[in-house]
Amino acid sequence: MPYALKGPIGNRNFLLLDENKTVLAEANSIWLLMDLKEQKPHRIPEDMKEAFKEDEPLSVDWPSRKISIPKQRDTCFSFAVSPMHVDTNGHMNNA
Repeated sequence: MPYALKGPIGNRNFLLLDENKTVLAEANSIWLLMDLKEQKPHRIPEDMKEAFKEDEPLSVDWPSRKISIPKQRDTCFSFAVSPMHVDTNGHMNNA
């Protein structure tokens, strides 16, 4: 369910429901429309905005997107990052 389409950014909520329409999970995501030829963000066209009608956002108290790093932390293990750990955007999955 898109709830805010501004510039190149689209905010969307997702619901996972069972067969009785009981909510099993809720999610919030931020999307970016990219012009792949020019390799830069592209403003969402009006026809796309009309096709994806905006809904009301879910009234959920979402946690902050910023992860605070504690000053005191212990090393559990370490390893060398190899190319198999890096995605096609050059990001490592740190989960």
